[in-house]
Amino acid sequence: MGAVSVEGQVQPAPDGRQALVYGSTLVDSTGKVLGHLQVGDSDIGDIAWADDSLHLCVIKTPKTASPDAGASSLWLMQPGQAPRRISAIGQPGSDPGITACSITNDRAMIVSDFSTHFPTGNKELLTASVQVIKLSTGAVVYQHDYLATPPVVPPLVMSSADGRYLVETDSFNNSAVIRDITGTTAAVKLRGVMAEGFSGDSTRFVLTDSIKTGTALTVLDRATQKVLWQHVVASNVYLPHRNGAEILFAVEKNGGSNDIYLLPGVGPEMLIAHDAFLVSPCPCLGAGAGA
Repeated sequence: MGAVSVEGQVQPAPDGRQALVYGSTLVDSTGKVLGHLQVGDSDIGDIAWADDSLHLCVIKTPKTASPDAGASSLWLMQPGQAPRRISAIGQPGSDPGITACSITNDRAMIVSDFSTHFPTGNKELLTASVQVIKLSTGAVVYQHDYLATPPVVPPLVMSSADGRYLVETDSFNNSAVIRDITGTTAAVKLRGVMAEGFSGDSTRFVLTDSIKTGTALTVLDRATQKVLWQHVVASNVYLPHRNGAEILFAVEKNGGSNDIYLLPGVGPEMLIAHDAFLVSPCPCLGAGAGA
């Protein structure tokens, strides 16, 4: 096992064999340059690895436009190949981000968020719209505009890595709704909770829940809502990595350190690091994926 020293943002591929650095350069585990993305002269709004660890979904915005101008587009890129424009995305007044990029399921999910201030003085990040786009054709297979029915306050939306499930979190009413965009399963509403994200295979759902002893990190079976695991937490919860049904997460403590847990697909949780400090958030979940 070796180490590679780089500056700036590092985005490892899901399989860990290569990483994107500086926003456009691909390197392997030894730091050897494998290739470059042809990003052109546009501004890059967001980049997310596809689940095949070979392609990347990229949001590009013309330099003459702001990210919230509604002028962005989704591209599929791979080093050594010409970029392919997939579709126009976003809407004016919100900033689009990639929450899922799946070659396996032939879809990408784009969640466009915006910040707003409320009379209470609180600043909240909310979701204006969601678009699920077929990567092979650019067709929009699911779309929802949360601003179309005011004065209802929009939720904050995250998605599963495969782009099939999304969760709408209502931070004002402490509730979350899990939706299957294919319509195969009914929507599930959970009260008194705040969504944190899905496991990598979408079979598990992670949330924070208010219980008698405080705030608990809770893992549910997504299909049955059965509680699989629960742990009282002192502060914020991070989800730095997902792989299949396994969930690796860091529970922040009052002193700023973290206990790192691994919840395997089968069996009890394992504490793999105690009082650890995170150097930087891992980008494995992407924007809103929790993440």
